[in-house]
Amino acid sequence: MRSFQAETVASFLDLLGAAGLEHPGQLGPQHILRRVESWRVLSYAEIYPFLETGALLTDPVPGEYETAWLAASGAAF
Repeated sequence: MRSFQAETVASFLDLLGAAGLEHPGQLGPQHILRRVESWRVLSYAEIYPFLETGALLTDPVPGEYETAWLAASGAAF
């Protein structure tokens, strides 16, 4: 198990370096991509825009987050 964890961390650091980053703290949603259609790829920053503090306390919840927010439950994780 220890060897697996060490290899996982090493692989993550390789990916970080390939992205031109020097520290995990530099990794942001703009670096992670998701195919949303067969011909279209967006970054997580484009899919889920930054939320200001308290934005999830308003009604309605910002549109990009509404589906996940409605599916969330304090009774289950």
